[in-house]
Amino acid sequence: MSIKEIIQLISIWGITVPLCIGLLRYKRAEIKFRLFIFFLLLGLATDVSMYLLSQASLLHMLKYILSVYSLAEAMFFFWFVKQHLHHSIYRKIAHYLFLVTPVVWVSLVFFRFYIYNLSPGRYFDPYYEIGVSFLAGFALLKMVETNASVHSPSFWILLAIFFYCFCTFFLMGLLYSQLSHQVWVINNIVNIITYIFYSAGALKLLQRK
Repeated sequence: MSIKEIIQLISIWGITVPLCIGLLRYKRAEIKFRLFIFFLLLGLATDVSMYLLSQASLLHMLKYILSVYSLAEAMFFFWFVKQHLHHSIYRKIAHYLFLVTPVVWVSLVFFRFYIYNLSPGRYFDPYYEIGVSFLAGFALLKMVETNASVHSPSFWILLAIFFYCFCTFFLMGLLYSQLSHQVWVINNIVNIITYIFYSAGALKLLQRK
């Protein structure tokens, strides 16, 4: 087994670490953390489905799964980040982006899928990754002003969201080019680091009284 294959498998199954930790506290967690755990479960189902389809040489199905998951990811990110924004202007921005996101997705799906038979991800992913990165970064800056920020599960989850969106924004332009195979390894590494931050947040959640 090559290094690329090992990294790919870790990227697929690495999400089970924060997921399992989070499930131990699911019943006593706040609603935002319950949705976070459900989001991790959805991510695991998506990654496994994509891996099985690629092994079965059903590559034409991947863009459909990726497109639907991107919508769910964008909606959750905007909603979760909004819960940690205290400035009214930024909360309104997050709220409006949350409401507009399905409209943007449906419009791109219609024009890209049904007219040009292309994936909408090339335009949809940068749209929400830029917005989420900006809002999550602002929320993190406010959180680090308090000494207890690193002890908060929200801090680590927001850090993971910021890191993931910021990195993949620069990678997405290459993922739809001829360099996609080389860049996909870097994307898997970004996923693994994101899962490490998620795991830290899940551990902080588990340690809560």
